[in-house]
Amino acid sequence: MERNFAIRVDIDTVKGLVDGVPRVLDLCEDLGIRTTFFSCVGRDTAARAFLRSPRIARHAAVNPLRKYGLGEIVGSLKGLRFADHTDIFRRIKDSDHEIELHGYDHVEWVNHIRKCDAEGTERMISRGIEEFERILGSRPRAFASPAFEVTSHVLKAEEKLGFRYAGDYRVEGDCIPFRPDDSGVLQIPVNAPLIEDLVARGLSGGEILNLLADLVRNNSLTVIYIHACYEPRVQRDLLRTVVSTCMEEAEPLTLGEVFRSWSPSE
Repeated sequence: MERNFAIRVDIDTVKGLVDGVPRVLDLCEDLGIRTTFFSCVGRDTAARAFLRSPRIARHAAVNPLRKYGLGEIVGSLKGLRFADHTDIFRRIKDSDHEIELHGYDHVEWVNHIRKCDAEGTERMISRGIEEFERILGSRPRAFASPAFEVTSHVLKAEEKLGFRYAGDYRVEGDCIPFRPDDSGVLQIPVNAPLIEDLVARGLSGGEILNLLADLVRNNSLTVIYIHACYEPRVQRDLLRTVVSTCMEEAEPLTLGEVFRSWSPSE
């Protein structure tokens, strides 16, 4: 069985953009691989979500001060701006990695998307597209809904707005891209747990490595996703070991390459 894996990096916070992304880029350069970033582009209000989160115990288990830093927590209460760091966005693009849209405001999306009608949903995504174009000078080709919060309105808006693929789902077992009934946009789901979540569950580094390596060994495609503000900063050595081990078991691809392999005519 041919085996492939992809690393998806979600940039939810300015802390992740500024401190995490350069570490991911250095790791990829060292290992000779390319990856796919999905970034929020508007406001970072992550601390507000933490203060109201029903998953407070889970957040506490990974040490929020270590994950976010005091400056991020205080700053995001007011709202930090991703656009203040265009140099890092350019570095991603200039390094030949893929960068796509993860929305405008992560917290706003999670709090409101399930209440939005079709018009409101399209407006939320379009706001992100406009800011993405302003920062990067090009239109995003793919979208990943923050926190995997997806509705039928989201699926229809993705098709209407011309996205080539999306990453709105988490699945168990093999990562088989699919097209939902409500949209012709190819979905490339995530089928590996976050290292962050595994740490919160109390797994050791060795147990996490074995779990992720087994996934890569046993599936034709494994999509491992990480948060730029956590794994490359707080679990840097473990992340390097995981990626290196995956490379021994499977061929690395970007999500754009996965899309092209499933939609060769596009």
